[in-house]
Amino acid sequence: MKLMPEDLPDDPVLLKQMLLEAQDAKEAYATHIVDLKEQIKLLRDRIFGRKSEQSAEPNTPQLALFNEPESEPMPPVGDADEEVVAPVKRRGKRKPLSAELPRIEVIHELPEHELTCACGCRKH
Repeated sequence: MKLMPEDLPDDPVLLKQMLLEAQDAKEAYATHIVDLKEQIKLLRDRIFGRKSEQSAEPNTPQLALFNEPESEPMPPVGDADEEVVAPVKRRGKRKPLSAELPRIEVIHELPEHELTCACGCRKH
């Protein structure tokens, strides 16, 4: 709401009171804007931030150190001279057709006009 000079009271005490109220409202808006900007920054960091370094407490920048189990010495594994060869996987083949099935050879003969191409060459 914008006040025009003719809308303002002539009493200096009322003017001072209105000025103080306007300043308080301005400060409240400024703090609210700062809070909203912080919320936007936190949400952007949560959505677009690095995901590989997430910590248990999202507000602390310190990551969990020494969180990995202690490395234990590996027990010796048999003789190192022996090589284990994995079997080679083979694709399955189609089973042959039985010998009892009749075999019929069909030869399709084309008419002469279908054996020549548009350019005049003979088709194979």
